[in-house]
Amino acid sequence: MFPRFPRDGSAAALDALDALDVIVWEADAGSGRFLRVSAYAASLLGYPVSEWLKRPTFWRDHLHPSDREEALAFRQAAIAAGKPFRQEYRILASNGRAVWFRDRVQFLEGTRGHRRLFGLTTDVTDRRETEEALRESVRRYREILENVHLLAVNLDPGGAITFCNDFFLRLAGWSREEAVGRNWFDLFAPPEARESRRRQFLAWMREGNLPPHFESDLLTRSGRRRSIAWNHGLLRDVRGQICGCTSIGEDVTERKELQIQVVHAQKMEALGRLTGGVAHDFNNLLAAISGYSELLQPHLPAEHPGRRHIEEIEKVVRRASDLTHRLLAFSRRQPMKPQRLDLNAVIANMDSMLRRLIGERVALRLQLGESLHPILADPGQMEQVVMNLAVNARDAMPKGGTLDIETRNVDRAEAAGTAVLRERPAGDWVVLTVTDTGAGMNEATLSRLFEPFFTTKEEGKGTGLGLSTLYGIIRQSGGEVEAQSRVGEGSRFRVFLPRAEKEREPEAAAAAPTPSRPNRHNDTTLLIAEDEPYVRDLLSEVLSSEGYRLIVGNDGSEALAKARAHDGPIHLLLTDIVMPGLAGADLAKQLLAERPSLRVLFISGHTGPHAINPDEIPTPNGFLQKPFSMATLLQKVERLLAGDAAPPKRS
Repeated sequence: MFPRFPRDGSAAALDALDALDVIVWEADAGSGRFLRVSAYAASLLGYPVSEWLKRPTFWRDHLHPSDREEALAFRQAAIAAGKPFRQEYRILASNGRAVWFRDRVQFLEGTRGHRRLFGLTTDVTDRRETEEALRESVRRYREILENVHLLAVNLDPGGAITFCNDFFLRLAGWSREEAVGRNWFDLFAPPEARESRRRQFLAWMREGNLPPHFESDLLTRSGRRRSIAWNHGLLRDVRGQICGCTSIGEDVTERKELQIQVVHAQKMEALGRLTGGVAHDFNNLLAAISGYSELLQPHLPAEHPGRRHIEEIEKVVRRASDLTHRLLAFSRRQPMKPQRLDLNAVIANMDSMLRRLIGERVALRLQLGESLHPILADPGQMEQVVMNLAVNARDAMPKGGTLDIETRNVDRAEAAGTAVLRERPAGDWVVLTVTDTGAGMNEATLSRLFEPFFTTKEEGKGTGLGLSTLYGIIRQSGGEVEAQSRVGEGSRFRVFLPRAEKEREPEAAAAAPTPSRPNRHNDTTLLIAEDEPYVRDLLSEVLSSEGYRLIVGNDGSEALAKARAHDGPIHLLLTDIVMPGLAGADLAKQLLAERPSLRVLFISGHTGPHAINPDEIPTPNGFLQKPFSMATLLQKVERLLAGDAAPPKRS
């Protein structure tokens, strides 16, 4: 019900209208002049009521300039229609403050057919400012969501998308029109998990126990999966009922891939240490087996059947030695002879061999990049890398296909964006890419591809050491290798090798005293340091039988103590490299400081980070890889003592 101005003008009735927190007014519909205005108008705007009544254009003159045109047009149209109306606008108070008014207006019939307007005007400034603040908050919230690299999505209780930001759309590959309104699980959940995730979500909505954090895969339009770390919150309406959920997500795909690579690298490093240690111990055993069988052979007549058995033992030792070399390659402890290489030249020289190797059913295409950077690697091992990859590709294409071998340079910028090189120092690289059109591999196979003895081939058709050997060679050469594959889509291997630095001028070797050349073995003293008893006993027996005087230490510390207690000359140190306590390299360094003319012969079941750097071998050619024959040992000792090698290097 609208209040009315009292016809009798009684003070009590007027006071009742003035006490209302609204402005009650009457105005002429034609001219707009106010005929009556309640006292609340003066207290609200600061203008006396008399001014309202005196000026026919009072309302129009005090409209906010930004609202004037629209408010006047609206009121004129409403009056012409002759129906009750409502209107909101701003009026400027006497102090310049803008006050939001909300009018509710009805028509009254006056005398002589003149129509009057009867209105109630309410101050709605607080509401409008609250609404504006809310709109600004929403605007800023949306602006933040559109400008951060986070996914923002709102779903209704059934899983339909009600909002998503631009970053989400760019990542997912859909337009806003295509995504909003669609069910999340139909569009973005992987097929194998779609229904289970839908059921779980609906249960969370019913029970109101949506987990605040979890990770899940998001399927993009291209079919690629992205790993998303989500933060969730429930949305409730004014009655407190669940009306959906809001989710903020971070794309952690690259981070997870990097974590997987780190874990894989740690696993491969652990496997490398294990296989390297096993190979080292195995080589010690093979050295003893080979040595003792070699000592036994001369004692048997040529026609003795035992000679054939010894020959078979030596064949088995050679096969076992080849196996340990492959294990050492995986563990990056295989001896290397790195040199500056043109990888293009290595591959070109293998062209005819590769074509015979892969057979006529497989087409070989070489794309060798121009001006390829030189690399620092062992040429034989690089050939082995290319051959292993070619054989692996051939076996993946039993019905034929295409094998692409490509080389090119990778600059620093590209290297910085390559996953397997992100943790490596900045620099230029060479990449060898080998791609086949074979059967491809699943994720489970890819995760174990470089493990020693892992193979997917039939029993008896593969050792499982081809790719693990490749992995060891590449890592020992300072490089990285990655494999990419999908079932039915072939495989791609990329081998990254660092660009070789410019060659330095060779430094002149420092002169060192030359040892005297003994005329007879019994005038020659050898110092043996070996911690494996069966190897130590074998060396002692063989060398003493040749007339050498021996000082034998069970390890480096004992050998050093016995050498210092020996008053006479020591012509050659024969030492294992890896020993508990004082290692072979440290033993040699200390003895060379005391005996500069000493020759040094290192022996080891492995080389690499757990053995010695080739540059640290003081006597050139002073290294023997276990297992070795006794004839080779004696020949090496004779040559070192005879001075065929250059004098010892001094560090």
